Amino acid sequence: MIAFIPVASLWMVGGLIASQFLKPRLPAYSFGIRSMWPQWSGKAKLGADVWLRNDNYVPIDIYALACDVYYPDWKGGLNHIGHVHDTQQVELESAALACRGGDDGNNNNNADNEVCEEPKKHPVWEIKARNSFEKDDHVYLQPVSIGFGALTSLLYDMFWKYGIVNVPSSMTVQVKANKKIPLTMSILCDNELNIWTLEMVGVTCELDNLMVGWSDMPGQVERLRVKTMDGHQPSEDSRDSSIVGKKPEPPNFHDEFEKTHRKTSWKDVPQVGF
Repeated sequence: MIAFIPVASLWMVGGLIASQFLKPRLPAYSFGIRSMWPQWSGKAKLGADVWLRNDNYVPIDIYALACDVYYPDWKGGLNHIGHVHDTQQVELESAALACRGGDDGNNNNNADNEVCEEPKKHPVWEIKARNSFEKDDHVYLQPVSIGFGALTSLLYDMFWKYGIVNVPSSMTVQVKANKKIPLTMSILCDNELNIWTLEMVGVTCELDNLMVGWSDMPGQVERLRVKTMDGHQPSEDSRDSSIVGKKPEPPNFHDEFEKTHRKTSWKDVPQVGF
């Protein structure tokens, strides 16, 4: 019995240490739009300040990111208002199409019938363990036709909340942990969006699903979108947009973000190019 006590203590301590090292911590993030360039495809290419914080004990490399953004109408139903994804996905799709010779399905990319090797994925963003990451980068925005109810709800909140609104989002992310382990993560987040500066900050996030390996990206995005919209249950406040189980609280940023965060000024208002 006496010998059992040290063994049990060591087992408990080992379990606590393992939980701290192995339990995945979702990254804190900030996303600020600084420029917007409409594309012929109907998408818009956004210049953005991307800030991420990795509190895990292993480095995280992000290879693909797809984010759907929502807003509630007057009855509390979530409306899908936009889709954001990294530029590499667009580049890979274009390269794969060219590699197949357009729509004819041939694996040729020129008149000499040379075998075309489709390009491989590379990390879009690399975040060191227990560290922060910041970069001026580009992403693509695919606008979605917003319903009248959600539009008027958004305009109302912009006025009465001084341009600071709560915007839920669902994200599907393909990553590699410790440079080796491929993972597909589905994440639900409540965000705070400053309409005037177009800066969005993740307030509260929860992990919806975690799979080993890279699963079908479009399929996972659609699954999570349907689950988010169909599963949203408004609270007593019918226009509560929170999808993480509780209303968003004021963001509590890390010290690194406080040091690098841009203060609101007229210079921060995004530029639109044509």
